[in-house]
Amino acid sequence: AAFDDIDTAARAAAGRDDQAGSPPVRSAVDVQAVIENAARSFAGEEGEARLRIAASAHLPFAHVEPVQCERMIQHLVRTLMPLTQGQEMVQGALWFQPDGAGGRLILGLDRPARLKGLDEHELLDPGYGADGDWPDAPLLGLGFSMRLVRSLALAQDCALRIENERILLELPVAHGVALADGETA
Repeated sequence: AAFDDIDTAARAAAGRDDQAGSPPVRSAVDVQAVIENAARSFAGEEGEARLRIAASAHLPFAHVEPVQCERMIQHLVRTLMPLTQGQEMVQGALWFQPDGAGGRLILGLDRPARLKGLDEHELLDPGYGADGDWPDAPLLGLGFSMRLVRSLALAQDCALRIENERILLELPVAHGVALADGETA
């Protein structure tokens, strides 16, 4: 799957469409459900949650290609989880950010303690390893994995931003999709 994602990211960076020559089909994706699936995938040995995301009520769906959305979120979580120490959890929030273009869904993940104080350049450097190589580091390395998530995000009209205390994944909102309480996005 990682190699498929690298290929997808490379094609997006080159401005090419998918292998069939047509653009990926974007649709309304329930990002909260994707995050819940990721949380189940990374539960501890006894089923305890190691990923905790607080979500705002009545969130609209994202307008992205469903498989790529799942890959972005899975890679981001898979990159951060091995960097937690002891009982540390990956925590964050999911919220709607209105803007002039209809708004964005924002997934904000707090940086694990090991990543606090590192600047964006260090986090995205494919050769960087704080204190050398971590035995439990992400499979492809921290910098490479973060660049992969950023490339997948750009291919979906999303963005990956790195702040001092957290990492933000921004996704475009699907318009006209019914919400849980009957409103529309």
